[in-house]
Amino acid sequence: MIFQFVKTNILSKKLKNFLTIFAIMISLLLIICIQNISNQLVNNVENQTKEYDLIVGKTGSGIGLALNSIFFYGVPEGNIDISYYEDLQHNKYIKKIVPIGMGDSYRNHKIIGTTSDYFSGDLFNLAEGKIFGDEFEVVLGSTIAKQGGLKIGDKFKSTHGFSEQVDLDEDGEEEHHHHDIDYTVVGILEPTNTPNDTVLFTSIETLWHVHGLHHDEDESGEHIHDEDEEHEHEEEPEEEQKEEVHSHGQGSSSSSEEMNSTELITALLIRAQDMSSQTMLYNNLSKDEHIQTIIPNQALREFLNYIKIFTVVITLIASVSVIISIIMLFITMLTSSIEQRKDTSILRALGASRGVVFKINIVQMLILAVIGVILGCILAHIVIGAIGSYIVTEYGLYMSGLVFQKEELIAMGITILLALIAGIIPAMMVYKTDATKYLK
Repeated sequence: MIFQFVKTNILSKKLKNFLTIFAIMISLLLIICIQNISNQLVNNVENQTKEYDLIVGKTGSGIGLALNSIFFYGVPEGNIDISYYEDLQHNKYIKKIVPIGMGDSYRNHKIIGTTSDYFSGDLFNLAEGKIFGDEFEVVLGSTIAKQGGLKIGDKFKSTHGFSEQVDLDEDGEEEHHHHDIDYTVVGILEPTNTPNDTVLFTSIETLWHVHGLHHDEDESGEHIHDEDEEHEHEEEPEEEQKEEVHSHGQGSSSSSEEMNSTELITALLIRAQDMSSQTMLYNNLSKDEHIQTIIPNQALREFLNYIKIFTVVITLIASVSVIISIIMLFITMLTSSIEQRKDTSILRALGASRGVVFKINIVQMLILAVIGVILGCILAHIVIGAIGSYIVTEYGLYMSGLVFQKEELIAMGITILLALIAGIIPAMMVYKTDATKYLK
């Protein structure tokens, strides 16, 4: 009898109840989306920065260096001299050091110059082929392989810089490139659910060669450069050579930095032997004013704080919306109770106890709240899934609509509890209704 009467009450006020459910659904959707996306993003950032203890790069923004070197996001502020890499390679405090070079792209996806050491560890596994060995060999991130339609043995040309749009001819082939040398795909990585899926990897010597800065060594260990470059330098005054500026993919030569050698290294990723070694390295490298040395976790803490502040603000706004929705639900139930006093009196006259009448109102409030909460949760995870699909494709940060956070369960529980509390007053009014008064 209780559920039948509740069903009748809900259907008799379809518009009011729908608006109440909709308000609860949208408010909860905002809370769940913000909390869930924020938590997944923070977890991804923290997991990505665990691999390396220090990053060495050109002086500038620490956050920018971390985002650019680990997440391949943004444009590098400049390059550092290869001598830093050579000097640190055999440093006793360093367990692993990996150079990163940037400057070119393929269909707006960065081509990263590095060494095979970058792929050491458990994160990387080859789906096909091999890791690059010779110059102009490329290993593809899994997303690039899918989006670009590239496979082992395919050849392509790179675009200078990071922001230039690629033009396609009638056959769908790229045209108008700054570099005419062909890259060859030799390997494809398995998905890592990290930004590594959205870039292409080649040897750092390849980037030097592409930009006419080929680096090699003879038996004596001396650097050998391209003849064209040597000739170019001979024609320049000695002082001008010392101040030579190299800028690749930065959009403006004025933002370039001076370097003592011609090889391009955007950053050095360093894993220290232990915590004391990390401290020693950081203190020593920080003394050099020509570079900046950052601890990734610390550098990105400010970035994460911005995310958390944004999350708190949006959550507060959404929480206010939930409270407003509960007030709407309370008003709906209150007016419904007043309008249905005669029906309640008839129930009482037919033998229904005050307790049964009280339960009818509480159950009605509970059903409306639960419907709004469930719909809000389902819709929120659909939205998270859609946003996650875009973020994974564009930025390589894994985000899934199937991940549930404890915060959203708390939000759902609080919403239902508030709805029940708001339903007590209308239910008490019905409970105290004098049955004989409305039957005359």
